[in-house]
Amino acid sequence: MPPTTAVWDGYPVGTWAKNQRFATRTADSNAQRRQAGFPVESSAGALTEARHAALVEIGPGWCPAWDTEWQRCFRLTQNLLQDDGALPVVAGKVIVQGEDLGRWVSAQRFGGNSSCPHSNGSWRTSSESRRPGTTNSP
Repeated sequence: MPPTTAVWDGYPVGTWAKNQRFATRTADSNAQRRQAGFPVESSAGALTEARHAALVEIGPGWCPAWDTEWQRCFRLTQNLLQDDGALPVVAGKVIVQGEDLGRWVSAQRFGGNSSCPHSNGSWRTSSESRRPGTTNSP
């Protein structure tokens, strides 16, 4: 997830990404209200199904269910693995851009975090069908 101040080729991509996450949370909230039998006053600002599908294809970096710190560590670890690095498993051994990836991986293994409810799972880079340390399928 880019910081809100990120700009790419003159376009404020950080603000755009933040707005997409907000729109997804709005759409999710509206869907939950409908399922519970409550009225939805407005769908303004909610993400459309077509936009949601396009974001799912991008990958998990936009997922509103994960905080930006988690997403940052995920991407750094994913990049490390794609560059033929080994999965860091010991805290303090692999520090990338100030993030202790060994500590983060250990937390994922023992924290039981689940897959993003907005992902189709196509972004995974390993043969594993779940995030490290989870026992639930996506």
